[in-house]
Amino acid sequence: MNSANEAPSVTDRAPLGIVVAGVGAMLAFLAATNHWYGWDQGIRATNALDTETYATIAAAAPGFLHIDIGSAFTERFAVPWVLGSAGELFGVGPHTPFRVMFALFVIVTLGLTVDICRRLGLGASATLLCVGLFALNPYVFRGDAIAPGPVDEAFVTGMAIVLWGLVAVRFAGVIAGSVVAILGRQSALLAIPAAAVWLWVGDGWRSRPTRERALRALLPVAVVLILYGAIKLSITSFTYSFAPTIPGDTVIPVIGHPGSASALATHLARIAAPLVLWAGAVAGVFGGLLLAGARVRPPREFWCALGIGGSIIVQPLVISPHFPGFEANEQRLTALGLLPLCVALAYLLRNSATSLKAAPAWALAAGAAALGAASLHDKFTVLGPHSNGQFVALELLAAAVLAASLAAVVGAASKRDPAGVSRRDQSMA
Repeated sequence: MNSANEAPSVTDRAPLGIVVAGVGAMLAFLAATNHWYGWDQGIRATNALDTETYATIAAAAPGFLHIDIGSAFTERFAVPWVLGSAGELFGVGPHTPFRVMFALFVIVTLGLTVDICRRLGLGASATLLCVGLFALNPYVFRGDAIAPGPVDEAFVTGMAIVLWGLVAVRFAGVIAGSVVAILGRQSALLAIPAAAVWLWVGDGWRSRPTRERALRALLPVAVVLILYGAIKLSITSFTYSFAPTIPGDTVIPVIGHPGSASALATHLARIAAPLVLWAGAVAGVFGGLLLAGARVRPPREFWCALGIGGSIIVQPLVISPHFPGFEANEQRLTALGLLPLCVALAYLLRNSATSLKAAPAWALAAGAAALGAASLHDKFTVLGPHSNGQFVALELLAAAVLAASLAAVVGAASKRDPAGVSRRDQSMA
């Protein structure tokens, strides 16, 4: 099995034309089924009220604000300010640059995700599964297409560049992605240290001398901290303190209060919503290997990618659902950590028996139907469920179908080629 930094053979890689056609079909499906609200109505429908604040920052560019804004927003002022300056330069206002930023977000993240999968030697089916779990998630492109929020898009784009750099063993990519991510959101303050673990233990990195590994692991963290400090210093003239405090604004004070059990259960359900289909896919792969009696030993990179995703998801998880801006907004914030989890799945598929290269037609159809059905949202789409309860039921059904299909395909392939699984286990050690 090829290591992550070794180029797979031409026969191992997914045919690029098939992958591009599949991604194009996904985007066409999203465009055809999305509910295209106007700007103000879209913000209300997606609960992306902070986008109005970023539009205010953009409208003031190339100057600075003459009103005070909360620190949680001004710490992200760089991207909307640059977009607003571009809008002023071309005379189009702030909304058009926000939509251009969304288009770049789609192109860059999907392009890098496809390249990551091809570098890992995944076939077309496995590549499209990993891409689809990200692109067709209703909280990734659908919501941003309705009300583009440039800071979230910049953060996820930055993390996509980081992940590409980690897989391709390109340190410049890790640094560049770290810069873009911290200019997008403060979430990078935890995500980049998590990525530094990969620089220490990941394939293509751990073979380097200890001193070099340590410097490479520390440098992106230092870059993020320095940039964050510079941003904090530059925004003092138009900023008032508005950010969660620890532990006051975490879930800890909520515990034990009347109704806290129901509130926390709702909070956890919202956190879990964007992860249901991904969890079904992972469960299906693990289940198939276990049913075939194969030894399940995910590679280090699988755990590193999970750690990066977890470092992002834990942030909305621990903040109180009653903190302004977080209530009923957990799904969007959780989806910021979905891309690393899809990369983790790519590593898991790389080391399963076939990477779905021999998947039968029924399994491909079931997987495509599950991905499409789970992307239909009661507020974001013109067809599909009409209530949140129907959406949740559809998502759970789609996850079950995807898990069962993957378990059957991976399990059958592992039984046919147990020696192949063994070889991959050795490559993961």
